[in-house]
Amino acid sequence: MTPPRYRHGALVVGIALLAATGTSAFGQMADDLWKTMMLKAASMQSSRDYAKAEQNFGLAMREAEHFGNEDTRVVTTLKAQGDLFMEETKFAEAEAAFRRALTIVENSSQEDSPDRAEANLKLARALIGLGHGSAAISLAAKAVSVYQSTYGGFDTRAATAHCALGDA
Repeated sequence: MTPPRYRHGALVVGIALLAATGTSAFGQMADDLWKTMMLKAASMQSSRDYAKAEQNFGLAMREAEHFGNEDTRVVTTLKAQGDLFMEETKFAEAEAAFRRALTIVENSSQEDSPDRAEANLKLARALIGLGHGSAAISLAAKAVSVYQSTYGGFDTRAATAHCALGDA
């Protein structure tokens, strides 16, 4: 059975699509194709058709990379792919996707940004899945610190990060 925290993948992808950057007229078709592939992938993931979900996320990644390797669509796609891999317990693949997303986010955000905290926490979860708890601790601790200072101690994001640290 799929763990409850991964069942909302389609919703998360849909929200992320709404938050993705706007495009010029020239890039509108590529952006539309990217959104279509992301929605198809999320639908396949919700249906537990993981092979098709992976295929559609791969197609979405190709479209996202047309906007540049540092584009928010690339980060959104990487996080969605990583979440899919976590659901499939493919922790090494999830680690690679989350690590690449974190690298991009680190280059484009402040150290105390919620985006960076989320990327740190996602990578920490993958590392825990791989049995690398000690490597995950510093990433999860960074996320806790940012979430607590940004949202307060009772925010669900801070609670999730505390769970990753084993504090809950």
